[in-house]
Amino acid sequence: MTQPLTAYPWPLTFGVEWEFGVAYLKDDTIPLPHLDDASKILRFTTIDSDYEGKSVYEEKAEFFPHAIRSAIKRSIRNTIKEAGFLVGAIEKDPSEEAEVALWEVLDDTSLNNLIPGPYDWTCIEVHSPAYYFTGGSLKAIIDVCRLLSQTYGLSVNSSMALHVHVGDSNNGFDTETPTNIVAFLWAFEPQLNSLHSEKRQDFQFAGSMRESSPYSRGYFRNHGVRPHPLTGVLHFLNCKSTMELIEQANFNEPGQHNFKYSAYNFQGMADHAMGIPKKATIEFRQHRGTLSTEAAVNWIKTVVGIVDYIRKADNNTLLNLFRKVEHEKWEKLGDGEDAEREEKLGPILAESTFTIIDLLSELGLHGPAAYYKDRWVKLPKKPRQPTPAESEYTEEVIEKGSEEASEQVSEEVSETGTNTSQPQADKDADSDLEKTKSELDAENEKLDKEIA
Repeated sequence: MTQPLTAYPWPLTFGVEWEFGVAYLKDDTIPLPHLDDASKILRFTTIDSDYEGKSVYEEKAEFFPHAIRSAIKRSIRNTIKEAGFLVGAIEKDPSEEAEVALWEVLDDTSLNNLIPGPYDWTCIEVHSPAYYFTGGSLKAIIDVCRLLSQTYGLSVNSSMALHVHVGDSNNGFDTETPTNIVAFLWAFEPQLNSLHSEKRQDFQFAGSMRESSPYSRGYFRNHGVRPHPLTGVLHFLNCKSTMELIEQANFNEPGQHNFKYSAYNFQGMADHAMGIPKKATIEFRQHRGTLSTEAAVNWIKTVVGIVDYIRKADNNTLLNLFRKVEHEKWEKLGDGEDAEREEKLGPILAESTFTIIDLLSELGLHGPAAYYKDRWVKLPKKPRQPTPAESEYTEEVIEKGSEEASEQVSEEVSETGTNTSQPQADKDADSDLEKTKSELDAENEKLDKEIA
């Protein structure tokens, strides 16, 4: 049953990063291969500045793929600007800090395997501004996505992604929220994984917390078994600082502080904790590339909804939610023995008594729950190297780990109780907040009808 949540006088903020390929024809004399492409921009004009950076030893034709990318980015910027949106006007490296108030069009040279055929392709990233999470902001995302899809020949493949950053306005998250977010993502990673294809599980650019995090690998190295999920939850809840939390949860190279390539990227929070002037956001990197506004909006609603629930819920509510993983007895490893384990132990928790649909419903995210009802998948996990000697939690591990974790959870619940107090400023803002909430509800209801 969903518990009452603490009221906040402001919504969370979010930003979207789209990766996609843009089709073009190199030669103006080439006829359009498909009649239905006649309404799309497929020919782009380069200018002298597009060839900046060309070596004196390179022929102009050799440098053309770089020049045409600049021409395509300029065209996309102009298209977004002419539709009434604010757009960054200069070339920018994707590693630079984004302008929070502007749409930006950037290179993405990490993408590959574009569709062979009559067109040539270049890879582009489009970043939205940092928006407050409102119906109007979601409509802006939809409008720009549809505009680009209708204007250009776009395509996505398995190397491309839809990344969503979530932040707490200019305020930054309080000290408890990042801890609770990490504990939540660890606890319910199997449920969240069921929304993504096998290729999006624990891969190069979005490592799994349970598979690739320093905590999970260190625990297996020291104990020879995988940590029980509730043991992991309590480990993260007991971290003493934000940096300790992130260093334990996000994959990074030894001795470095590069946490970007995790499914849940806390690099912004790590930079902020180290005094680097970056936005303290969490980036959700696992979603496949998509040109579907319906898929994009529901994923945005899901990840923003998760973070919003966690920042508002009291400790008692969160700890009771985490205790649901007590019933998790084993994990899929894709090592050829999962069928035998399932026959012995029954389906995993995320595919039986507490699926992603149950989780989203528990959080009050009924729109995404309805959208994903027939879209979530049961997938074998890809084998990892080295494969552990055993993937199931032995009876001793289940009994010992679950009992110890349950006792600690019970102690923390009894100590913390339910915090129902509100700062006076929050109380004074209640009437404005109720008005804002009703306006947002109306906007979202209207948007849901449009999407349907």
